[in-house]
Amino acid sequence: MKWIHNRNFYLFLIGFVVVEAVSIIVLHGNFLDKKSKHFDDKIREQEVSYTSVVHAYKDISQIIFSEVVNRPDVLLLIRQAGQAQTETKAQLRKKLQQKMQHTYESLKNINLRQLHFHLPNNESFLRMHKPDRFGDNLTSIRLTIARVNKSKTFVYGFEEGRIYNGFRYVYPLFWDKEHIGSVETSVNYRAIIDKMESVSPLRVIFILKKEEVMRKVFQDLQKHYYPSDLSLDYMYEKRTLISAGRADNSIEDSLIRKINSSIRESV
Repeated sequence: MKWIHNRNFYLFLIGFVVVEAVSIIVLHGNFLDKKSKHFDDKIREQEVSYTSVVHAYKDISQIIFSEVVNRPDVLLLIRQAGQAQTETKAQLRKKLQQKMQHTYESLKNINLRQLHFHLPNNESFLRMHKPDRFGDNLTSIRLTIARVNKSKTFVYGFEEGRIYNGFRYVYPLFWDKEHIGSVETSVNYRAIIDKMESVSPLRVIFILKKEEVMRKVFQDLQKHYYPSDLSLDYMYEKRTLISAGRADNSIEDSLIRKINSSIRESV
């Protein structure tokens, strides 16, 4: 009887352990499913927010292109520049800069920090944000510009540049039916982040591939970037770390640094 009693006790104990183990596995599985769903929901929420902001700036860029740039007096200067020698081209550049100056100052107030004109061969004709930098060919540096001047169709998307990175809206330019070059507006990525963080407690951290920064950005302007604490293969742009409109319950910088430090080896 004693042996049977002990046997029943051990069977009960084994059964109890098995049931508990199964319960723990099921509960853990449910926890992981809920955790995964929570992260998926947050990712979708950020994707919707990001897409909304990018498309809002796209609409603004379209208005600027239609109302300010795509006019005969502006297009004529660009057409003439494509056929001009160096001295005449400089005079045309100055005229275009003067014509666009008021518009450009207004663009900066809504975070569109670039208004950049290019010739059909992808040569930079006028950077309103850096008018003393011109004449460099952007074929291998700015693929959006090369694509627009080749396909003669509108293109938009994020891209690193010689001076700034940003979300680019690039339009082909025509004189009658003759392709004469392209123009772009560009929104500072910090502006997109600020819009997203103003309605969400989540923080957005923006990093760039180091090799892209080193290859594309003018050497004297690379000082505006520094290595990411997530990976030495990536870099921060200093201006994207300055926030202007976070939600009141956003994550603190000190916690973000701790998180980055803890996951660095797995990135």
